[in-house]
Amino acid sequence: MGKKLICFLIVILLLTIAVSACAVTKKPPSRKGETPESSQSEKAPTQEEKQEQTPKNEEKLDGPTNARKVKDGKYEGITDKDERGNYGIAKITVKDGKITEAEYTEYTEDNKPKTKESGYDYQQALDAFEKLPDILIETQDLNKIDTYAGATGTTKTFKIAVMKALEKGIKEE
Repeated sequence: MGKKLICFLIVILLLTIAVSACAVTKKPPSRKGETPESSQSEKAPTQEEKQEQTPKNEEKLDGPTNARKVKDGKYEGITDKDERGNYGIAKITVKDGKITEAEYTEYTEDNKPKTKESGYDYQQALDAFEKLPDILIETQDLNKIDTYAGATGTTKTFKIAVMKALEKGIKEE
């Protein structure tokens, strides 16, 4: 009986080794045919790395955050270009002190809209372009809009563009 137990344990050990040898390890896709070097980190980017990757828009979030003092009408706000030449345009419609329609588009330095069709593939930003106007209509106030996860720069650029649009319709008092 001792020999059978030893043989059984050896078989289990060999099966365990065989299964672990066949385990699939997943690596992130390489860029433009490059293979990651052993010194490169394959971990998610740190907070500092994310901040370095996010273009800085030096404009201040300084202006109206809601439409309470804005005349009825359609308004467009355009941000300054960031250091990469990107900028955003917000178009809003105001009726009775409320934002009733909103749309937002970001553009590249060559004035092309950032879309999947144009080759822009940063999904968090693409989602933010679509969702931030809806959130604005729902909340009616830029101060109530949290930073969109994974799209910090887009959120700030959106808010600046909306503020610039709102400023154009401020009622004279």
